[in-house]
Amino acid sequence: MLSIFTNQRILVTGAYGFVGSHLMYALNHATENLFAIVHNADFVRQVYAPTNDWPLQVRTIQADIRNYEQIERAITIAEPDYIFHLAAITQVTEAAQVPRQTWDTNVMGTVNLLEATKRIAPNAKIIIASSDKAYGKQDRSEMAHGGLRETLIPNPGHPYDTSKAAADLAAQSYANHYKLSITIARMANIFGPGDLNFKRLIPETIRDILHDRSPQIRSDGMPVREYINVEAAIHAYLLLANSLHEQLPNIDTAEIYNFGGLWWTVGDLVKQLLSLMKREDLQLQILNTAKGESSRIIIRDDKAKKDLGWIRPDNSGLFTKNLLNTIAWYESYFRSK
Repeated sequence: MLSIFTNQRILVTGAYGFVGSHLMYALNHATENLFAIVHNADFVRQVYAPTNDWPLQVRTIQADIRNYEQIERAITIAEPDYIFHLAAITQVTEAAQVPRQTWDTNVMGTVNLLEATKRIAPNAKIIIASSDKAYGKQDRSEMAHGGLRETLIPNPGHPYDTSKAAADLAAQSYANHYKLSITIARMANIFGPGDLNFKRLIPETIRDILHDRSPQIRSDGMPVREYINVEAAIHAYLLLANSLHEQLPNIDTAEIYNFGGLWWTVGDLVKQLLSLMKREDLQLQILNTAKGESSRIIIRDDKAKKDLGWIRPDNSGLFTKNLLNTIAWYESYFRSK
């Protein structure tokens, strides 16, 4: 699959975040023309490094996704054939605290990228990293029929959910009206080594347990969420790039694809982490302070299976193995501090 990137110029936004750094590592072995947009140059030194051959052979362009002129300059420098757009405010709690910044980053940042691409590199193939939360609150009957489909009209209310849905609509507009080649990945919650956002459930819980603190849940513990390992998520993004390369199935409508994993109640997932880390002695604390979030998000990814050959990573044994690998990474990370 990586062969499609040979001699191609690739640009990644959000390149040195959790998912972005994994994607960069995968792409580094496919092309010598890899460009990374990074907002904070100092953060580059903190990224996840899977092997000792980091730093990669990457050209870093410092730019703020919210600044159109800077993004246009980045597109001009990179002259990309492929763009992976991952830059975003990705944490639900943070998004609720800074809604204007969330919209500036997630919505207008996406518009800035698309507009600059339209003007500078109109033939580039664009993969947009979205979220299953873009669906917002949907009728429970959809869940009873196997989960949320891509054809559903989003019904978001939370600032984060709304920003992702709006960014998706902007992408569809640029695909429909300006004929940009775009596809959108609505991904389940991604976890794995290298995630230093300790406001997210899995990193925060593992950190608390490693520091002998009782893990806390902001909800009542009952919300249902799907979780997907970062390696599977990267595979999904590469499948989408391949679909644009082969012009499948309909690139004129910013085709949306769901990518799911294994679902858990938030409370049960924390209990699983306590069990795997052999710390059932720590008492789970239910804060019940989270408001406005969907109680149940389960997505169907039959479409990705049919069109892309996607295999849903919902095997419980594999999930446990990936959790253990993630725990081991955090153990090593905190030992080095």
